[in-house]
Amino acid sequence: MNILLISPSEFKDIEYKTVTAAPFMKIKALFAPHALAAIAALTPRKYDIKIFDEAVHGSVEEHLKTNTYKLIGLHLTTNLLKRCIEIGAHIRDNYSESYLVAGGIGLSSIPTEKVNVFQTVFYGEAEETWPVFLTDFEKGKPLLKYRKLSYPDMAKVPIPRWELIADDLKYYATVSIQTTRGCPYDCDFCNVIYTYGRKMRCKTGNQIIEEVKLLESLGVKAVFFADDNFIGNRKFVKEILNELKSLNNSFDAPLLFMTQLDITVANDDELLGLLADCNFIQLMIGIETVNEVTLTEMNKLQNLRVDIPTAVQKIQSYGILVTAHLIVGFDSDTSESFANIENFINHANVTEYLLHPLMAPAGTKLWYNMKRDSRIIDFELINDDFTDIVSNIIPKHMTREELMSGMLDFWSKLNTVESNAGRVSLFIENISRIPDVQKPNFKGFWKMKGLIFNAIGFFITKADKKDKEAFFNLFKQVRGKSIILVSRFMYMYTNYLMNRYRAELYAKILVQQIQIEKKDPSVIVTLDNITPIPENVLKHSNEVFKETYIILRKSLDKSAKLYNASLETITDFINQFGNEFVVLDDFQKKNLTSCATRVLNNGEWKKEVYSQNNESVMPENEPPKAFFKQMNNNLDNYLRYKVSIDN
Repeated sequence: MNILLISPSEFKDIEYKTVTAAPFMKIKALFAPHALAAIAALTPRKYDIKIFDEAVHGSVEEHLKTNTYKLIGLHLTTNLLKRCIEIGAHIRDNYSESYLVAGGIGLSSIPTEKVNVFQTVFYGEAEETWPVFLTDFEKGKPLLKYRKLSYPDMAKVPIPRWELIADDLKYYATVSIQTTRGCPYDCDFCNVIYTYGRKMRCKTGNQIIEEVKLLESLGVKAVFFADDNFIGNRKFVKEILNELKSLNNSFDAPLLFMTQLDITVANDDELLGLLADCNFIQLMIGIETVNEVTLTEMNKLQNLRVDIPTAVQKIQSYGILVTAHLIVGFDSDTSESFANIENFINHANVTEYLLHPLMAPAGTKLWYNMKRDSRIIDFELINDDFTDIVSNIIPKHMTREELMSGMLDFWSKLNTVESNAGRVSLFIENISRIPDVQKPNFKGFWKMKGLIFNAIGFFITKADKKDKEAFFNLFKQVRGKSIILVSRFMYMYTNYLMNRYRAELYAKILVQQIQIEKKDPSVIVTLDNITPIPENVLKHSNEVFKETYIILRKSLDKSAKLYNASLETITDFINQFGNEFVVLDDFQKKNLTSCATRVLNNGEWKKEVYSQNNESVMPENEPPKAFFKQMNNNLDNYLRYKVSIDN
């Protein structure tokens, strides 16, 4: 049986266009399709598998004119939902002999009616469900939906089958390795702990080393460690980095590594040294804001453990570029927030940043809180092409126009050649610890010569005058500091070109959106603030109440705390999983436990003041009848009319 796995691409998509700003890279996409290579690795070798990335090969509709497949799978993402459904509809209309499936991390937040074009959909991690589906499919009895019932053991996850697209790898800026899943934190705007759990699950060191070896043998030059928080398990990551350091320095040309992690890495000198010496050239860090009130508001408490500007400067003193992810639009933000962020970027010499307006992804705590405040916009009424940069919320202390105009002004100041060159120059000057990385040998240099000469040639003959002058002045400065830093600088300036172009594309969208909303304010329609209890949850409410009680009673024994935590846990459960709930099976019990764990750690119930006297101790194994009555009487009202804590 032959299988086609499709990575959709929209050719007018911002990210697709962004890579054209660095033509000397000769790439067609930023990231290789890790999810599909991973699915291929889960597929028995008796099947004939083809991975088709539209970013590299163009429209899949053209490919299907001369190729037929028994089974076709799409990697579905929310930002490319329209394209995914378009492909799905085309296949269903024209290729009835092909069975169509879809899966992806964003699937759980997409309404069921929008994905009905697919004959089977997969929710959650696929290590367990994909092999089961293949067996069912061969028997002619595939299910409509497959859900993970447990968190897969990462030590058993096979290496993605990158060899299937070996000829395509040169067209990607980076190829990904996932070493862990899970995140110990619980930020309001993020759903990671519901997708992968709070507990970090790790691959073995041998798995990771073998993946790195495979990618190097296939000619890959840059690897992105695609963990939600690479340093979530410090002991584990240090063990890996110690092995990786010697391996990478044994290659003809050391690979370039990037990852995403949290700002507390600045507190660990040993870890910073290991990252630098392994040749990590870029760390993506969710700074979000430098406003402590806002950090508390979004529950990003880990960022309060450091002085952020000082932490960024320290990380960069190791020769590691910090990419600061920043957000504007939280309830404590005003139009002055842009100036505060600008001051931070200049003070800390941040050479790369990504500034976005606050988005409230469907299903997050932030989304439900804002929906109850009637501050979530109906995105069905906004241009589909705008959803990457146009916020879906009504800000509290600024207008939507002030939010969008503030971003336009911010980009116009920070993205000039002079502004960027000034920060890069100070970044180079302030490097105090040169990474202990092996220089490429002759064979390694020969492999890289094409990229090096193409880049130099571009800045000599094609770059505009300002970029040309800035690039060569900075090149001279970094060459004088250390030859080891040259590849980092070239990567840095390449990213600047792409990010500057991305901001220009975003700016056009925001200008257009400002005009749309000015001309016709009625286009901004908010969703109602009603979040009723789904029918299936109501039908099984007593089971849900009892299971919640049993989970929480292990940690809480007094009635008021247990009642408030239960109400919050059930609300969280309904928000996250209510629309897909059918029965309280093992899968849903695990989801309920995940919600309870979050509430016990970071719930709003902890902020209440509780009486120290006359509070009864609740039974251990069975909730009293009054508990069910209280839940039934109060839950609907709590869901419908609960507003943000600040109100």
